[in-house]
Amino acid sequence: MQTELPYLTSKTLLAILLLSIAVAVIPWITMRNIDARLTENPPNNGIVAFELARSAENAQEMINGWGPELSILARKSIRVDFIFIPAYAFLIFSVTMLISLLLGGAPSLWVRRAAFLPFVAGLADVVENAFLLLILKSPHDIPDLYPNVAAWCATVKFGLLALVVVVWIIVVPARLIRRKRKRPAE
Repeated sequence: MQTELPYLTSKTLLAILLLSIAVAVIPWITMRNIDARLTENPPNNGIVAFELARSAENAQEMINGWGPELSILARKSIRVDFIFIPAYAFLIFSVTMLISLLLGGAPSLWVRRAAFLPFVAGLADVVENAFLLLILKSPHDIPDLYPNVAAWCATVKFGLLALVVVVWIIVVPARLIRRKRKRPAE
């Protein structure tokens, strides 16, 4: 089981996977707890809704609904996300590369290509976060461009990550079915 990147052995990929899980846990829990606070009162807008606000009016409405205390928590969540981004990118990358090692053959090439999509998603996430922080910095004077850029980047991020998961959903069962068909009848 070899990749075109000889230093990415299964042991190396497992180490990356475990390290990325370790790095992701605390930021993920922190962001999840903050999001629970943001969504506990009507209109129940969390960070994802804020990411996808798309207009200055919608963003302003969410910030007003949160009030000053929760807006500070939203800012904290976005800052913590900067730590989470490389962790999730490497986690999804390593899982996808491990799947490509298991596949072998032509399908593994497509899976290896998909493995790099989380890094592109991460770049979109960084841009998105920068614009969300700009929105929170001046919540009473939000240029319409800021929530538009943030929403576009969030859409790209979620779309790319979903595409990788779709690749997993397609190739893993296909590989298992293929293996089962190749086995001699018992």
